[in-house]
Amino acid sequence: MADRLAERAAAWLALVPILFFLLFRIVRRPEFFRNVGEAAPESLAAIRILVCTILLGHVVVEDLPSSASLPRALIAPMGVLEVLYTLPVGFRRFVASPEALAAFKAVTAGLLLAAAAGWRARVTLPLAALAYVVFGGILRQYSAFYHAGLVPLYVLAVLACTPCADAWSLDRRARGGEPLPERAPVYGWSRYACWTVVALAYAASGLSKLRNGGLHWWDAANIRAIYYRTSLNPMHFDWGLSLRLVHAPDALFAVLGLASVALEVGFVAVLFSRTARHVLPCVMVLFHVAVLFLQNLLFLDLMLLQAIFFDVAEPGGPLRGRPAGAAGHRPPGHEAGLRGPSVVAGVASMIMAAWITRIEFYPLTAMQMFSWRDRTGVVEYYRVLAHRRSGRVETGALRTCTYRTFAITPVVKKAFDPRGRAVCREYLAMCAVRANRTGADPLVQFEVERWRWDLRSDPDGAGATLVDRYVQDVR
Repeated sequence: MADRLAERAAAWLALVPILFFLLFRIVRRPEFFRNVGEAAPESLAAIRILVCTILLGHVVVEDLPSSASLPRALIAPMGVLEVLYTLPVGFRRFVASPEALAAFKAVTAGLLLAAAAGWRARVTLPLAALAYVVFGGILRQYSAFYHAGLVPLYVLAVLACTPCADAWSLDRRARGGEPLPERAPVYGWSRYACWTVVALAYAASGLSKLRNGGLHWWDAANIRAIYYRTSLNPMHFDWGLSLRLVHAPDALFAVLGLASVALEVGFVAVLFSRTARHVLPCVMVLFHVAVLFLQNLLFLDLMLLQAIFFDVAEPGGPLRGRPAGAAGHRPPGHEAGLRGPSVVAGVASMIMAAWITRIEFYPLTAMQMFSWRDRTGVVEYYRVLAHRRSGRVETGALRTCTYRTFAITPVVKKAFDPRGRAVCREYLAMCAVRANRTGADPLVQFEVERWRWDLRSDPDGAGATLVDRYVQDVR
């Protein structure tokens, strides 16, 4: 596993400069600038404020200190975090200390707030990106390499290379009344680089489905299996909408699967069409709403991120910065030159190289979620029943056990693996301690069930089979 990851990392590093050279020759052509256009400094500032606010919201709602009480055996290698574990700075003690994690959460939130306000942006923007990399890595190392928050992080890294604090910032206020251009190429290129991150991330997700699952990834049997599995396994939401569609025709699921692939792959059109930038982001928001209710997966960050395609500082926009004709002179350093095309080519080459090499090395990813095709027609899922002293039985007791993005299913699966059962036992014991702090109607027992549902022989799910059961008493 480690050798394969090292090979892919080496391939990624070798491929990036090649792609950069090819893409740079394309994007620096004068005719390509028609796709880019000039933009107002307020346009880029609005993206800075939006992205920092999205990431700040994620930091605020996540209970990072609670991760310190999770079993140490759950920790899995998580990309660049492995570098921190090799440094003689006591990183293991740091992730095991609730007080240290609480302080780090406050520092990360403070950096993101400062970056959103444009205070010392040249320092706070890259530091905020680095802090969020560590913050997200700590959460993922106990759980899974999930993709929520990654795309805004990429955009934040791009913004650190742009003059995004020229407007609507404390830095701008501190510099005094230095006039800014109404529109300039450098802001257009910077905005386009942010668009490129989002567009290519979606395209990589759709193309991964076609590469890993084949051209018929979208067939009804596979889409049903994906929807049912995420609806039946313990998740942080329990809408159950897809389970009400068991009698729906296969054509509905095939259309949903085909539409998702087409939308993700076709989203790259926002880089070349103004009409696409007005239509596809709205459709993508509806797509993520459907994913929330059909798969119990919330990608609020991506839903909010669609706003970057609507320029609030354009003429007629709701937050237009200055009236027409009030443009100032362009200060030195505000011409795009080669810097703008370099940022766009660099961003595109890194994302494309990640997809080509199929690398999954946090924070790098090929966006391969749900990309493999299930050909068995069998859905295996898990149920966790929490028994109270009063006799009441709950199915969602683990949702508040730790931070919001903790993936529950991978750890409860360990109950049926002799090598991982001790880890699951420790996790359930920790959850019981947290749940019983109030003392009212305490938990007395956990019951983990493994079920199997053959969609071909039992399309209604009435004959789903209980395969195994794990019971753990709470002391």
